[in-house]
Amino acid sequence: MIKSGLIRKLSSGIYSYMPIGLKIINKISKLIREEMKKIYATEILMPILQPINICNISNKFNTYKSELLYCNTIKNNNCYILSPTNEEIITNILKKEIKSEKLLPIILFQIQSKFRNELRPKNGLLRTKEFIMKDAYSFHNSKKSLNETYEKILISYKKIFKKLNLNFFINKANSGIIGDNLSHEFHILSKYGENKIGLCEKSNISGNIDIIKNYIKKKNNYFINIKNKIKLINENKVNKNNLIKVFILYSNKNYISSKFIAVVIKYNHKLSLFKINKLKYIQKPIKFANKDEIYSITKTSIDYVGILNIKIPIIIDYDVSIMNNFITGANIDNKFFYGVNWYRDIKLPIIEDIREITYNDKSLFKINSKIIIKKSIEIAHIFKLYDKYSSLYNFFINNKNILMGCYGIGISRIFFSLVEQNYHNNKILWPSNIEPFEISIISINLNNIKIKKISEKIYNFLLKNNIDVLFNDKNEYLGDILYNMDIIGISKLIIISEKNIDKNIIEYIDKKKKNRILINENDFYNKILFILKN
Repeated sequence: MIKSGLIRKLSSGIYSYMPIGLKIINKISKLIREEMKKIYATEILMPILQPINICNISNKFNTYKSELLYCNTIKNNNCYILSPTNEEIITNILKKEIKSEKLLPIILFQIQSKFRNELRPKNGLLRTKEFIMKDAYSFHNSKKSLNETYEKILISYKKIFKKLNLNFFINKANSGIIGDNLSHEFHILSKYGENKIGLCEKSNISGNIDIIKNYIKKKNNYFINIKNKIKLINENKVNKNNLIKVFILYSNKNYISSKFIAVVIKYNHKLSLFKINKLKYIQKPIKFANKDEIYSITKTSIDYVGILNIKIPIIIDYDVSIMNNFITGANIDNKFFYGVNWYRDIKLPIIEDIREITYNDKSLFKINSKIIIKKSIEIAHIFKLYDKYSSLYNFFINNKNILMGCYGIGISRIFFSLVEQNYHNNKILWPSNIEPFEISIISINLNNIKIKKISEKIYNFLLKNNIDVLFNDKNEYLGDILYNMDIIGISKLIIISEKNIDKNIIEYIDKKKKNRILINENDFYNKILFILKN
């Protein structure tokens, strides 16, 4: 993108959009605006500065912590946050404006720069301190109304991304800090992606790896191969393929009398915090025991914690429940128990699906299919917030809290994604509705008066007919000009050369269709309009 002159780096995670880059950003934004207005969304513009006293009501300052960028005024020492999201501001605005249910539902949106104190900016526009977003918010007097609007926006987003020719996937997702319940993410596959999604190898169905349920038979013959007794072994003799891993968390005292609870997965699996957070036995928000608390429970460090003789409740993953002769920490430094079996050595505890899905896991989406894990970029996320913010800001009508939805699109990320998906062999082939110019006039040797006159005539004709045209009037080698057209992504070219003009011929090239047409000068004006309009 820097090579193409689309953006320029100012500092780590801070970029300027150059004329061509800004043109593309504006075209993406225009397309989004058009689709949002089709569902009767109204555009507004909220301030980038957010007073910290308003944001503190939702605990945003403590929740985001180091991710926030903020500033203090010198005179009054007032603290402001540079906007990362706008749920608090929009709720505060609508609370003062909406006094009757008759004004609902309402959808408001804006396109604005957002800010995040990104500690490790990387991959150009993918992870930056300042980025462009479309954020929308809807307000409702009933769940039915919220559900209807949510579905409208889901369909609208599909239309937007299809018009951009993006190859995208929709996943049910974790609402995270912002959301309260149901949400959907829109992803595109990318080698630069920091997210991971699970794809069914025999269908186009996908899901976030922390949410996809683990498909596994729960049956097990717990009484095979248990003649061997448990052995105490040193760490250097541990086969990690048969090892279990133990985490100790704070429990929900409404369901568990113990302060702590152990959760167990296979050593080569990763704990899903999303799935753990859904368990009633776990304290919300999730809190892990620190090393001193672990030592007080087990008399060892976390690396050697085991499930035999531990005095707290245990939750195990499905995969752990079907293990035989497995290895667990001995609650002794540098020691493990080998040959542990359920029922004989320890009673089978609570069994839950608590791990992230992995490559080649069986797919729940299609019979006899497996999961393939791919890197992805999240380009949009929509949430049902319900009354999460309205209840905090006392936004209610007729003693009933107003319900909310929140809908974001990362415009900077879409820009990045469009380049990645459409860049091949040192050229960008933008979708036609996003190309920076509809066509470019390339004049070879503008010192030739006839070439200059015809070039200017064509240029003015196209402008008069509302064609977005670039007149390349640089005296450069043709090869250099064509290379520049390729890297900024202009696929339709008019080439005016001495050789052709002497024959009253103008050359037209369409690089996407791989067409090259020689058109008589007298017929050119009508033909080029017909080509471009159709």
